[in-house]
Amino acid sequence: LPEFDLYLDSTSPYARFGQLPASDLGAPVVHTMDGKLSRTPANGPSVSAYKADSFYTFSADGDVSGYTLQDGGASGEIGLRGMFSQLTSQNRARVEESIMSASGFNGVGHLKVKGDVDDLRKPFGYSFAFEATDYVDFSVVGGMTLPDPPGADSMRGIYATASSETNATPFYCNDSLREETYTLKFPATVPLIAIPRSSRFGNAAGEYEAIWKREGQVVTTTHRLTLNAVHGADKLCQPADYPAFRELYQYVRRGFRAQIVYGDLSTVQVSGETGR
Repeated sequence: LPEFDLYLDSTSPYARFGQLPASDLGAPVVHTMDGKLSRTPANGPSVSAYKADSFYTFSADGDVSGYTLQDGGASGEIGLRGMFSQLTSQNRARVEESIMSASGFNGVGHLKVKGDVDDLRKPFGYSFAFEATDYVDFSVVGGMTLPDPPGADSMRGIYATASSETNATPFYCNDSLREETYTLKFPATVPLIAIPRSSRFGNAAGEYEAIWKREGQVVTTTHRLTLNAVHGADKLCQPADYPAFRELYQYVRRGFRAQIVYGDLSTVQVSGETGR
């Protein structure tokens, strides 16, 4: 639309006015009015940043309840509408069970839809509430990695996309941002021994940052991964760029291995006390 300097995709049934599917972003185009060569807006954080917030409240017996919120940006909303258009009263319970199982929780979950899939005048999204039993044993000293957020995607497995040591072909890369925030509330009766140290790593491929903080019995951590279009928004990354991405993804993997250490140290048996 020249008068608005705006690109639209009339074949996308779930794109709101001004939104483009991810596959249409950064694409070369020809303006039919004047024959001018151009490109659609680049795929970057302004349209496709992914942010997830998850909240966990633990009870003394190890049960947990909470909820997850997620925002996939303008392009992510299009895909979300497409997925939820397949949600029915018949398959809803099965979808909720699958989400809980994939996150390693033994319990029940509930999708809470925000908006109407077919109403393109308003934003669309969802949250996921959950209750799970026997998630952790607070009667012993232990360490807990961050739970896999039910109903949201986590960057923790991104290392698997660069498992090979080398890559011989150019590959697609764009400026992107992924951010995950976890808020964990522990019972007053559970001593918190230590939380991980905040860390940051960056190279030509981007930057990964993990920020940890504690206030009383509440631990909050934000993991942020920024990726770079190394040679520009309209250029592919080259095989020589691959090692930097692989190195960055390995730091993400290590960041999610970090543990919150809890428990009563007075109950621990040291090796010298064995058999006494």
